[in-house]
Amino acid sequence: MRRAGPAADPLHRRSLPFRQHGVGVQLEVLEGVFAGAGVDAGTRQLLRRLGADSHAGARTVLDLGCGYGPLGLWLAAARPDRTLVAVDRDARALEATVLGAAANGLGDRVTAVGSLGYDSVGPDPFDLVVSNIPAKVGPAALAHLVLDACWHLTEQGSVAIVVVDRLAGAVRALLDEPAVVVEAVHPTASYTVFEYRFAGRPLAASAEPSFDRGLYQRATARFGAAGLAWSAAASFSIPEFDSLAHGTIAAVEALQEALAGPSGRGPEPVVVVGAGQGHVALALRAAGVDRPIRLVDRDLLALRTAAANLGEAGGVELRHVARPGAGDVGGACLAVVELPEREPVAITAAVLGEALAGLGAGGLVLHGRAADLARVVELLRRHGIRLEVAGRHKVRGHGAIRARIRDR
Repeated sequence: MRRAGPAADPLHRRSLPFRQHGVGVQLEVLEGVFAGAGVDAGTRQLLRRLGADSHAGARTVLDLGCGYGPLGLWLAAARPDRTLVAVDRDARALEATVLGAAANGLGDRVTAVGSLGYDSVGPDPFDLVVSNIPAKVGPAALAHLVLDACWHLTEQGSVAIVVVDRLAGAVRALLDEPAVVVEAVHPTASYTVFEYRFAGRPLAASAEPSFDRGLYQRATARFGAAGLAWSAAASFSIPEFDSLAHGTIAAVEALQEALAGPSGRGPEPVVVVGAGQGHVALALRAAGVDRPIRLVDRDLLALRTAAANLGEAGGVELRHVARPGAGDVGGACLAVVELPEREPVAITAAVLGEALAGLGAGGLVLHGRAADLARVVELLRRHGIRLEVAGRHKVRGHGAIRARIRDR
């Protein structure tokens, strides 16, 4: 959906001016994207090094885990012939980067791509790879982010990364091999910047996609609710890796009733907004629902994890979006929507109001914290969504409601 601008977007938090080394950019911050209050200290430390003459010649840049774009957009603004590819697993971060590129007149030189690490970067090499590596990254994923840059650099290309202090030792160990030339290390009390290039291929480097190598996989476990059972291979950094959340249990209970009327077979899809580890979709399959399943999520890792857990049975569509839209739920016989716990309910309701306008006669299951559910239902009605609640389920402060949207 095209929008009039950030002011018309309920997800837009602020326009954030930022200046470093005499180069200024305007950053557009969306709700829920990392460092929404301001450019974080690690990024600032890395940018101080990126302004040095040693990186001035880089014409093509990859910003790995771009967030709302402080690293990449600043680099693009610093040189008029520089192009940027910004990648992130969070579709909302990508949208923020695109908005920031437009605000600075950089739209023709900035490309935003959804990717897990380097998986979807493409074949073209870069003069410079930069990244503020997440603090909670696992050891295998850290090795991927640090070393697999070697497959994406020009002959003289280099890497500049910043990590929190507790990861600095692990990064030093990864770089301690003949194929890596460490050009500079800049430690502080909280962060360390590493600048390096490659003289060959590190032994631990791999060109195989990180997800296919299982770098994010945590463990496989059995789960169940409302008399249904399934197994799932969980991924790191996604909740519900060993037990179901109370809201998910309530949602599965609500699904049992929502599916009691219509047939479990048919061409109309069931839409699941908030893919997670795939538990709701797996419960649908366990209940005998043989319909296409459309998974909608801002987190690409959640989408890939849920799809992998559903297997190769077919009929699974992935929508990697910053927020669900009317087209994402349109044509569904049933939409199952998880309320984001860390998002203000007024924003959630405003976003859902736009999305649910496309649901039509399909059924709806909303699940999350009980207090949030009550407030979102109230706000949706204020937005003109005429919800008719058919049932409620509560599990320890969380819950789910079954509803339909009445004709306007």
